[in-house]
Amino acid sequence: QVLEVIMLWARHNLEEREGHLEELMECVRFSNVDQNYLANMMETDKVFAGVSGIEELIKDQSRHPKPRQIQQEEMLILGGSSMGRVALHFNCVDTSGLPESLQGSLGTAAACVINNDVIVTGGSVSQSQAWRYNSSLNSWTRLAF
Repeated sequence: QVLEVIMLWARHNLEEREGHLEELMECVRFSNVDQNYLANMMETDKVFAGVSGIEELIKDQSRHPKPRQIQQEEMLILGGSSMGRVALHFNCVDTSGLPESLQGSLGTAAACVINNDVIVTGGSVSQSQAWRYNSSLNSWTRLAF
């Protein structure tokens, strides 16, 4: 959908907007786009195929890995100064998006999972903050309190 929106936006005023396509394509998770659809676009859409570096972006599957999910057979561990998921393999949750005051007080924070997102509140220092961890994007967002 992101790819289609970008292309529609660019075509609305192609002469003025075509120069922005290279930068905007960096926002597309090509690893999540059907590869047959992309191959068809490369063959039939001259504007898309003409974007500088588009072939490399499509091939570079490491740029945007598949969305992460907290699986039913996994356990999310919160506490101490780190967060992680325990399964067959251990994956750390990136806490760099959290304020330092909350990172150091996760052992006293409260957490729950809603629609595969983790909501963290409290902590010994930041009792009036709430944060959402989006597991598919591996990112944190401060919630309005």
